Amino acid sequence: MTLKLKEIRKEYNLTLKELSEITDIPEKTIESWENGLSEPSPWVGTLLIGYLKQYPKNQYGIVTQTKGIYTVEQIKELLLPLTSKYRIDQIILFGDYANNAQNAKSHIEVIIKSKIKQNSFANLTEEVAQIFVKNIELFHEAQIEKHSEIYKKMKQGIILYTIGLSYNQIIEMI
Repeated sequence: MTLKLKEIRKEYNLTLKELSEITDIPEKTIESWENGLSEPSPWVGTLLIGYLKQYPKNQYGIVTQTKGIYTVEQIKELLLPLTSKYRIDQIILFGDYANNAQNAKSHIEVIIKSKIKQNSFANLTEEVAQIFVKNIELFHEAQIEKHSEIYKKMKQGIILYTIGLSYNQIIEMI
């Protein structure tokens, strides 16, 4: 367990302090486990590893509400399954993530082009919020006024999905 915990912490690019904050296990306890000064009960180790593995990760490490960032590819892969369910015509990523200026505190900002009704859009918004561990702001194109600040950002955004394009064509666009 000692070596495995340290390896997993490094795999998720976590400091001792960050792991402590995520799990509510005192930093000294984790350090003691990693240095072989004490051993957690086997079930604690299994629980801790399972807890960490619930979070997405990428080349930047773990993604939590306060740490890490998603890749554009991850955002797209999480949203694509919703396109047929909600009959989405286009998904546009804008803001920090589209401008490659994202940081751990950045919100994911997305515009949906679709003919779905308001109650279905509310369901979509709820479902999207459950998929991501970061805050995501979802806008329907009908909410956006032409020449507004969001409209200007949308025009500079990244198209993650357009109806009629294959998955490979969408990948090439990014």
